Amino acid sequence: MAMPKKGSRSIAVDEMPYRFRISGDNGRGIANLKVAVEAVADGNLTTLVVDTSVLTPIDIWLYINNPEEKKKALETRTVYITTAVVEAYIRQALAKGWKPTEKGKPFALVADAAMATGKT
Repeated sequence: MAMPKKGSRSIAVDEMPYRFRISGDNGRGIANLKVAVEAVADGNLTTLVVDTSVLTPIDIWLYINNPEEKKKALETRTVYITTAVVEAYIRQALAKGWKPTEKGKPFALVADAAMATGKT
């Protein structure tokens, strides 16, 4: 089943169209952000699932009485998943053997800190 347009974004890498969506809440508010990517094509294709190694955005109210902890949390947990970052994930997955136009199980990729900022 193809990724729905609602809640997802488009991106093209080397003229190949993809859709991606970002998720991260595990119900308790603490989880790594994940990015799911699929090629825009017919059929059940292999999904790329990226574990970004970045925790979900913090609840700033947890640190209201501790400015030093707030500053530290913001420095370590603020990451923007932009299309450039998603492109880096796609390129890394392709280099590691992801075949986006073939049927198969989801392809898992664990991103390191450099990948999370798109600097790979």
